[in-house]
Amino acid sequence: MGQPLDVVRIKYHAGSLNKNLDIIDDILASRRYMAGDAFSLADICYMPLLYVVYSTCDTGLFESRANLTRWWAEVSARESWKGVVGPLDAEWQDVLRKGLAKQQAA
Repeated sequence: MGQPLDVVRIKYHAGSLNKNLDIIDDILASRRYMAGDAFSLADICYMPLLYVVYSTCDTGLFESRANLTRWWAEVSARESWKGVVGPLDAEWQDVLRKGLAKQQAA
C-alpha cells in the first residue's frame, strides 16, 4: 500500500486473475451465493479477497461479469460488512490520495 505499481507483475498475474474471476462468475450463474441459495461461510471467505480486487483493480473486472457483479452488490451491502469495511475504506482512500499526490509531485 502506498508503493509504486509493479506493472510487469500486474500483467503477469492478470491472466490468472481473469480466469479465476470467470470461474467464480460461472459458479454464481447457477446459484445466488457461492455455496447455494443461502449466505454462508463460503461467501464470507471470498469477500475479503474480492474486496481487495474490487478496491485496487479496474472495476471493469467485475462489471464485465454480471453474476459476480450481482453477488458483490448483494454481499457488500450487508450491514455487518459495512461495519467491518467502513473504517478500512476510509484508510484506503487516504492511502490512494497520498499515493496519487506523490505521483503528481514526481
